[in-house]
Amino acid sequence: MGGGELFDHLADLSVYDESQAIAAMLDILRAISHLHTHGIVHRDIKAENLLYADATFQHLKIGDLGSAAFLPPGRSIGDGQLVGTAEYMAPELMRGLQYGHEVDVYSAGVVLYLMLSGCLPYDHDEDADFTQAKSLLDKVTRGALVLSGLCWDEIHSDAKDLVAKMLDTEPSQRIPVAEALVHPWIQSQTALHIPLEVTQAQIRRFNRNRRHVRAASKVVLAVHRMVGHFSGTRLAQ
Repeated sequence: MGGGELFDHLADLSVYDESQAIAAMLDILRAISHLHTHGIVHRDIKAENLLYADATFQHLKIGDLGSAAFLPPGRSIGDGQLVGTAEYMAPELMRGLQYGHEVDVYSAGVVLYLMLSGCLPYDHDEDADFTQAKSLLDKVTRGALVLSGLCWDEIHSDAKDLVAKMLDTEPSQRIPVAEALVHPWIQSQTALHIPLEVTQAQIRRFNRNRRHVRAASKVVLAVHRMVGHFSGTRLAQ
């Protein structure tokens, strides 16, 4: 699309604060709601798939439906396939369990965490070996989420509340899209209009290192092949 990727745009802003993150997340949640209403689960929402329609940067879209599946509301999938990108993958999908539309909310929560901190929730060494990759999988499934220190001290408590609810490891407790759309941080003026200089610097670093992150993702998924970390799980082709 003509406007480029979300995180390239955020890195290029002269001033970046929570208001831009709200605008982007609102578009993402609306797009997810539209997909789910039409019985589609995306399964690969991530930084690279969030694109602006044009250079006005007013309309953010979710691209790449190559991993999407037809899934009527209230139904679930339990074929044991690993679909998507490891760093954005919901715990239930990563473990090869039954899953539903909630996996898209989790992935969007990872994106929100990244927008507010400039880091992935469960970051890892860019040259991760198999032991470190397995550690990443364990962190995701345990939900060892950090929302304090460094960038987070400047972030409004309502924003952190939404992140935590979107990244809940239990699908039944994870905030539904409809509720996320009316969350106080999304709907009100509670966002702090403080330049997020440290976060923006981290986003720029994230953009520079994406090639390494993608390589590490392959290592993470290879763990499933080599050690059978989750019984019965197989990779989607």
